[in-house]
Amino acid sequence: MSRKPTQLFTHIPSGQPQCRGLLSLPFLYFRSTQKDAQRVRDQRKLSHGRSSEALTDQQKAEDDGLSAPEPGQHCFYKTLRFAMSFEKRSSARRARGQTRSARAAPRVFVDSVSDSGKEELERKQAMKILVIGLGGVTNGGKTTLAEKLKKLLPNCDTLCQDDFFKPESEVETDERGFKLYDVLDALYMDEMVKTIHNWMKSHTSSGVATEEPMDTCNSLKMTEDVYILIVEGFLLYNYEPLNELWNRRYFLTLPYEECKRRRSTRVYQPADTPGYFDGHVWPMYLKYKNEMEESASNIVYLDGTKSQEELLSYVYNDIIQELKKLREGNQQVTA
Repeated sequence: MSRKPTQLFTHIPSGQPQCRGLLSLPFLYFRSTQKDAQRVRDQRKLSHGRSSEALTDQQKAEDDGLSAPEPGQHCFYKTLRFAMSFEKRSSARRARGQTRSARAAPRVFVDSVSDSGKEELERKQAMKILVIGLGGVTNGGKTTLAEKLKKLLPNCDTLCQDDFFKPESEVETDERGFKLYDVLDALYMDEMVKTIHNWMKSHTSSGVATEEPMDTCNSLKMTEDVYILIVEGFLLYNYEPLNELWNRRYFLTLPYEECKRRRSTRVYQPADTPGYFDGHVWPMYLKYKNEMEESASNIVYLDGTKSQEELLSYVYNDIIQELKKLREGNQQVTA
């Protein structure tokens, strides 16, 4: 059996909306009736020589524009009168500027945080990080270029994908006896992603540029609040968790003959077996490059046959432009 709410008001003055229940009664109604009710009580006090506290519940209800309380409703009218009294005291405090929020707080924050502390907090909030990918073909000049960029860019670190190779015993061998090093399964890719995430949280770097910037207009001012990580490797853009991290991606290419010539001058451990470049290294490079081109975008291709100085100049200036965009975006957010 459903229960209907008790009707708490049997009469409300004309012009006032009918209300049921204490929770639905607006305080505007309290304010509109409070002064009129008190005025009537004061008049009764003068005419009858008694205080307003001696009035009956019926007289007080009539003065408030309400009907006399029915049995069991006395508690409601006491609550109503308390609410009206509380509102009157609150209005007086607001008029004196002594609300609780005004009395209490702001000095604690102002006193506890100095001007220099605020500046440091704002500086840390303004810090940005830039994760640069430098991928490409084997012997394309990735490591050399990354190390030179690190010397030129302040707050810059480098991370090499070769450091995440699995031990030889965990690398698979195909039917020809070739160790399958040039595939994602030969690397601890999850550990590599975790390492980058940890760097992004801590921003650890030397913070010192060891060579003069190539463009003095975009010197330390441009990068003083930006931390840069350059990640170099041969399989950077074929692993989806890594693709979510890049701010800028570069890819070094070489023609087959030049790549094979450079590879033959390098000594690896374990050493390349006869036919390893043609049977495994180059086919895997083409395979992953095709996959990358189908799925990845916004990759800047670099010709690995150009001089290191030319490549360095191009990539450095491109990173500086990226830093400008980063700073402009940050200024728009904080403006």
